[in-house]
Amino acid sequence: MPAAPVCQVGRAACALHFMKTEDLVISKHAAERFHSRVRPTLDPDGASAELERLVSLGDVVVEPPRWFAERQREEAPRYLVVGDLVLPLRPLGSASRRWCAVTCIARGGISEKARRSRNGRRRARPREGRVRLSHA
Repeated sequence: MPAAPVCQVGRAACALHFMKTEDLVISKHAAERFHSRVRPTLDPDGASAELERLVSLGDVVVEPPRWFAERQREEAPRYLVVGDLVLPLRPLGSASRRWCAVTCIARGGISEKARRSRNGRRRARPREGRVRLSHA
């Protein structure tokens, strides 16, 4: 009997058993977000390598963790969950069996879309009552 196919992330096998032979691709944006939000002390290549290792330990789910779903404004068809990290997955094309991790959100963080929305609401509020302190 042949061995069960596994997904490959870089050179490491990942826990995408139900996805059979699909490949998982980590987008440049997801790697940059992991570097800036989770491992800023590493160089970008080191952070990308660490993310690839972590992804190999993750689980793919259809429903995101509650902490993520409560704050997330953008849904994805699947999510790769690794501890306190969530990487939303999108298919690479309509007929593709490959998936792309489009960003990386750490617990306690928010998505770029949610950040833009929050900042837009802040800018739209009246400025009266707010005091700007000068550091000069």
